[in-house]
Amino acid sequence: MKIKDENIYFTGDGAGKAGNIVTAAATGIVASRNILENYK
Repeated sequence: MKIKDENIYFTGDGAGKAGNIVTAAATGIVASRNILENYK
């Protein structure tokens, strides 16, 4: 969900996915954990 060599993350809901708020929230959690691990 992160662009290589950039600090840009793509999260949320989109076409082709489950299409619900749970999926959007889960991708946000995954990205936020990665940010916290790499930028403390």
